[in-house]
Amino acid sequence: MTNSLIQPEQNFAIWAILFSAVTIGFWSEQKRWGASISGAVVTMLVTFFLSNLRIIPIDAPAYNIV
Repeated sequence: MTNSLIQPEQNFAIWAILFSAVTIGFWSEQKRWGASISGAVVTMLVTFFLSNLRIIPIDAPAYNIV
């Protein structure tokens, strides 16, 4: 289906990655650089980066809940 490290059917792994990205976003708001671009943008950049590196899939059923 896709050539990502985590397959779309692995819901637990996808949710773990998404929650980790959110944690990075919250953490970045405490930093000067993160507060200037917001935690939501940092979270999106982290997930875009992971998707482009083919670590997480581009499309998965878990994304419909988000």
